[in-house]
Amino acid sequence: MHHVKIQIILLERRDIKMIVPTLMYHSVEKESDDYLTVSCSKFQKHIEHLSSAYNIIRVQDVLSAIEKKEQLPPNSIVITFDDSYENNFTNALPILQQYSAKAVFFVVAGYLDNYNLWNRKSFKLIRHMSIDNIMLLCSLGYEIGNHTLTHQRLTKLTDDLLNNELSESNKILTSIIGSQPYVFAYPYGGADERCAEICNKIFKTSFSTTRMGSYDWENNPSYIRRIYISPNDGTKELDEKIMNYFGETYNDT
Repeated sequence: MHHVKIQIILLERRDIKMIVPTLMYHSVEKESDDYLTVSCSKFQKHIEHLSSAYNIIRVQDVLSAIEKKEQLPPNSIVITFDDSYENNFTNALPILQQYSAKAVFFVVAGYLDNYNLWNRKSFKLIRHMSIDNIMLLCSLGYEIGNHTLTHQRLTKLTDDLLNNELSESNKILTSIIGSQPYVFAYPYGGADERCAEICNKIFKTSFSTTRMGSYDWENNPSYIRRIYISPNDGTKELDEKIMNYFGETYNDT
């Protein structure tokens, strides 16, 4: 496959050390009714394909490979979920477990067991996970990441407010999972140099938007780009997006 050839080229280039395509999901519902919601049937097909064609790994696997200067398994990818919706637990988790697929869940800590009242543009209320849901995910080996306290645009906040969003959410999540989260996702994908500098002091890895940022987990860990997964994507589109991620990286460098 074409994306495999691209990856081999990338691994041979010493200036590109750790490129890992990272997929971004949000809601998983029985039916898709917006651009951030993937249907259960479509998600099942996604994970079935991804688990057979790629090595789905954890964020910690990438960080460990960087620390030990080791290569990752071929065709490695990371799967992420933003906003910690309850449907991730009720609908996505059983499918992930069916295929032993790893994932990281980014939690809006101030809205646990509540609805997405922070999203004034949403036309529907969506419930967030509970503390028990997060604890069970952690016990099952899934990674829990920080997605701030109240899902605000960090680039609009003062340093004090920004630090409060990060520190207070970290306190909540640390009390739940027993350790401080080491991975972060910027709400709305919004990041700038100021945000990245602050996050770099707190987290080992931070993910920015799908339209900007770095690809290299080692050289720029606070500004990593992800791949937006559309409810219309089939397995062919998934492969193309992953291939393009490598291709854009290769061409950009």
